[in-house]
Amino acid sequence: MFIIFFLLIAVRPLLLYANSRFTNSRAKGVLDAGLAECSVRPNCFCRNHFYGDNTFDAEKLTETARQHWSTLLEAVARLPRTTVVKAEDNYVHYEARSFYFGFIDDLELFHNEGDSCIYFRSESRVGYSDLGVNERRITKLIQELNSPTADHTFLPNSQPNCQTLD
Repeated sequence: MFIIFFLLIAVRPLLLYANSRFTNSRAKGVLDAGLAECSVRPNCFCRNHFYGDNTFDAEKLTETARQHWSTLLEAVARLPRTTVVKAEDNYVHYEARSFYFGFIDDLELFHNEGDSCIYFRSESRVGYSDLGVNERRITKLIQELNSPTADHTFLPNSQPNCQTLD
C-alpha cells in the first residue's frame, strides 16, 4: 500500500510536466458554422443545444440568444481549473485540467445565432477513455442553461448528435 502511495506521489510531477509540455490542443475551431465531430474514441463528447426556432419574434430571439450565451459563459467561469485559451464573439476555447494528474481537456463552445444553436465539444488530449468526464461537463453546462433560476424566456432543449460535417 505504501509503495502505491509513493508511486502516485512520485509520478504526479512527471505526468504534469509531460501533459503540459508534449500534448497539443485538439480544438478544431469553427467548421462550416458548427464544431467538429468527435472521433470514434470515447474520450470526446459533443452536443448541439437548440434554444429557439423561427416562429419566435426575431428581436425576442436575439435577446434570448444573448441571455443563453452569457449564462453559459458564467457557468463555465465557475468550473474549477478551467482557463480561456481563445475567445471571440461567438466562439470560446477553454482548457480544463483534472484535479490530481492535471490532464488537459479542450472545451469548445460555439454560438450560432443563425440556427438558434449552441454547439458544445469537449475532448481529452491524452488517453483513449476519459471515464465520462467530458460528457458530465457538457451535461452540467446544459443543466445550467435549463435551470429554473436562469433568466430565460423559454426552456431550451438538447439534441444528442453533433452536426454532421462533410
